[in-house]
Amino acid sequence: MYQLSIENEKGQKLELTNRSDFYITSIDGLEPPNATINHSTVANYDGSTYNSAHIDNRDITIYLKVNTDCEKVRNLIYKYAIVKKKLKIYFVNGIRNVYIEGIVDGLPVEYFVKKQVIAINIKCLEPFWKAKVDLLYEFSNIINNLHFPLELEEAGEPFSILAPVIVANIPNSGDVETGCIFKFRAIGKVINPKLYNLETNDYILLNFTMESRDQIIINTSSKQKSVTLLRNGELTNIFNCVDRSSSWLTLQPGINSLTYVADDDPLSEDENNNNTGKNLIVSMTVNNKYLGV
Repeated sequence: MYQLSIENEKGQKLELTNRSDFYITSIDGLEPPNATINHSTVANYDGSTYNSAHIDNRDITIYLKVNTDCEKVRNLIYKYAIVKKKLKIYFVNGIRNVYIEGIVDGLPVEYFVKKQVIAINIKCLEPFWKAKVDLLYEFSNIINNLHFPLELEEAGEPFSILAPVIVANIPNSGDVETGCIFKFRAIGKVINPKLYNLETNDYILLNFTMESRDQIIINTSSKQKSVTLLRNGELTNIFNCVDRSSSWLTLQPGINSLTYVADDDPLSEDENNNNTGKNLIVSMTVNNKYLGV
């Protein structure tokens, strides 16, 4: 069993399953899309040489058969699936709870049949299904510091302690690599923060000095790359602070081991404040992507 619904640009949602006025007869395009393989031939050699490959756009067609008032159902569908407008498709089954975004490129209708059939054609320029729920990971652990019998000193005692985790194993349970949103939060001075993938040796380095309470948001998702500083309630684009040797870190399917560091503060007299990103708190948001449902 599955559930399927659509959502228009206004955020209005329409359930397409478990209805009495119409029902879904079939859906095309739920499976993994095709890939285009670019290759070239070489004189006097059999076969060809691989150059590159990419996944094509996904075309989804939802076929609806009308049970009751045809005019009423048609106009209901027209309200949500508007030609040349964006549309979200939500799909839920026993394993997946996902959505995909596309543009409605046609609404053909079979008028002169006993039971009218309405087809909703959607072209998805981003071909992957995305998890409906984003996953949040913190590079830290909260250590319980509350013990009984309870004895509190006059200066007070913390109930819990935030302990940084220098190496975090982040899972990607999707089918393909995915970009992430990383958030750096400074609780003191941080010089040139760097996030590093221990398995691929890729990293992203910012040539920037963070002040206490600064936040930096890094989006490494395809077609959405950005680096933004939040300081004193103001957002500033600091894309130009990304070191030229950096890579835009993505998560490969499976477990990804990430760590972070920062440069020494040459003006600090406290050797405990130097390096290792002690004044840096890192978190990340992951959205898993799937080839099919």
